[in-house]
Amino acid sequence: MKGITNSIGNGTIFIETKSSLESGLNSGAISEKSVVFIKDTKEIWTNGVYFDCKDTSAKLDSSVAASTYATKTELQNYVNSINSLLDQINGD
Repeated sequence: MKGITNSIGNGTIFIETKSSLESGLNSGAISEKSVVFIKDTKEIWTNGVYFDCKDTSAKLDSSVAASTYATKTELQNYVNSINSLLDQINGD
């Protein structure tokens, strides 16, 4: 089929454009159960669902800003507290 750049043969397809995917689905050349990587839109499609794979700096920055990860200093303080408690338990 025109537009397919690579087909692994297990239902995984790499395709150039979203319109090629739609044509392939309409003609039956692409199965509903295929996993299709779409180059022009940076999406993955399978079972009728599109998954956005565009990573932008803004998305990554907002994701990191929203996280609640502990800092290195916070982790070190936690480890020191545990070690202090262990020392008290062990009578050191």
